[in-house]
Amino acid sequence: GYMAPEIIAQEEYGCSVDMFALGVIMFTILGGYEPFYPASNVSAPLEFDEAAWGQFSEQAIPFVTDLLRPLAEQRLTAAGARAHCWILNSAGAGGGHTNSEESEKALPFGFSDLKFHAAGEVLEALAATRPG
Repeated sequence: GYMAPEIIAQEEYGCSVDMFALGVIMFTILGGYEPFYPASNVSAPLEFDEAAWGQFSEQAIPFVTDLLRPLAEQRLTAAGARAHCWILNSAGAGGGHTNSEESEKALPFGFSDLKFHAAGEVLEALAATRPG
């Protein structure tokens, strides 16, 4: 289910298909389930299960939703994703993840030791690896 609607429709496409794929990956990692079933049903409304998504800040859902817009021209660009409030604000707000005892209980068995880094910290680490 990584294919953008324009690929499935065999239309011309650009870099926005990569942003759609990023949305699918982000949705799957954060939510713990795939956004579309079957995978070709990419125009179906997204369902954000409270048990899975309730542990993230309220900006996480619009971020993922904007990556998964069916129309390429409405989808977040790479620059738009980097400038999104969930990415920018998370460095000072605990990474968009609430580190409460309740949210730790919601994690699947074996995942309670995971460390959720602020998206801003991840961007800083990536920037530090860029040459020159």
